[in-house]
Amino acid sequence: MPAEQSSKDIVFSKQGAVGVVTIQRPEAGNALTREMWQELYEIGRKLHEDKNIRSVLFEGTAGAFTAGSDIREFSRMTIEEADEAFRTMEKTIRCFETLPKPIIAAVDGPVFGAGFIFSLRFDYTIGTAGARMGIPVARLGIRLGAAFLRRIEKALGTKQVRALVAGSHIYNAEEARQLGLLQEIVPERQLREKASAKAEEAARVSPGTLEVFNRWMDETTDDQFLYADPEDFHEGCLAFIEKREPRFPSVYS
Repeated sequence: MPAEQSSKDIVFSKQGAVGVVTIQRPEAGNALTREMWQELYEIGRKLHEDKNIRSVLFEGTAGAFTAGSDIREFSRMTIEEADEAFRTMEKTIRCFETLPKPIIAAVDGPVFGAGFIFSLRFDYTIGTAGARMGIPVARLGIRLGAAFLRRIEKALGTKQVRALVAGSHIYNAEEARQLGLLQEIVPERQLREKASAKAEEAARVSPGTLEVFNRWMDETTDDQFLYADPEDFHEGCLAFIEKREPRFPSVYS
């Protein structure tokens, strides 16, 4: 299965009519850097253009799908740079949301932060008992835009938006399955095989039928919104890196 596009951290390859995207940055829990989000966007554009690819399989390395965006990288950014990084995430997520092809995912370990938002696009997600899903941004000084929140609300309802964001709740595999975030829980040794088979099955469905899903997305954007809170963002990042409780200026001032 030769790689169509490959970097140190992301590999895009073809498996018959299936496009396979593998996140492989295990030393950082597969956390996504700004460059990786841009690379995912470019892969998304290729998937739009390549008519021979009929479905997509997303996977991570064993023990981690993605821990979300790279907080260490964020801690070195200015507020403006961080906001631009969030816009790259939004552009990438939107690119895959408008992709009229089934997306199957093989999930082991954490699916956090913007990676969790991204996962809401997946049509069928197979996980292991070690899968964990959530978006614990309230401790990082990150303010979710309306588009991000609408995605959670559409998938899970208003109450779960508050539990996830304000309560920083992390769903275990069984909770995720009950909420429809996971469709199956399988042993680790079966994960890749099951997901690959499902992606091959999905490659045989009608593209015309899938096209209607594009109409679900609200076109509203957050062009004037600051995703990174000017007061709390850097303190949240530093507290995460230093493994301590954050002392947000907006709370302690």
